Amino acid sequence: MDPHRDVVLFYYSQWCGYCSVLNHVIIQLARMFHGNSTVTIARVNVARNDLPWEFMVDHFPSVLLFPRHRKHLSVKFPEDTPITLPNLLRFILKHSDSAHQPMKADGSDPNPHVLLKAEFRALQGEVQ
Repeated sequence: MDPHRDVVLFYYSQWCGYCSVLNHVIIQLARMFHGNSTVTIARVNVARNDLPWEFMVDHFPSVLLFPRHRKHLSVKFPEDTPITLPNLLRFILKHSDSAHQPMKADGSDPNPHVLLKAEFRALQGEVQ
């Protein structure tokens, strides 16, 4: 619930075969954001963790994004969209607070460490 980071959370269970298949996609996504101070990619095994009801999902696998400044307005990855690296990147770009941070009046980035939008576009180009 860090207010300085967007959090992408992958919900899985060890008995879910499809979750195991998607594990490599989540690991690739996490590697892309390694060292990024504004986005955290994490997974939670719901069979081994007792989560509060507001953090539960109705099926596995599920991906939720908790935007940094609006944790209470989490966004669920669309169920009708395949969980692929390009789709996850598009989803994060669309819903991330880090990607939509306003510029200063002089056109500069308000936080020099946040170049997330440019990073996303570069990554999307590489993936496609």
